[in-house]
Amino acid sequence: MTGEVDSKGYYVLQNHVVVSFLLDDVTNLELTGFSHQNVISGLTVKRSQDGFELLLGPCYGLAGSLSARSIRAEFAPGKPVQTGASL
Repeated sequence: MTGEVDSKGYYVLQNHVVVSFLLDDVTNLELTGFSHQNVISGLTVKRSQDGFELLLGPCYGLAGSLSARSIRAEFAPGKPVQTGASL
């Protein structure tokens, strides 16, 4: 976020990136609170005996955990594709 404000009064953002998490051989999936917003308070990846665990901290809507044999992250410069919501 920069200190600049656009014509609509929003802070000007820069250096956008879309992060995708790819999980192989998911063995456990526990998600709760799925809603129209799904804001998480944090995302943690921990090693487990059989691979990795991805934890989604609750904030508003979605929370839960996923277990998988492997997890990798891919990064793509730019903003997410809009799907009806204003970004």
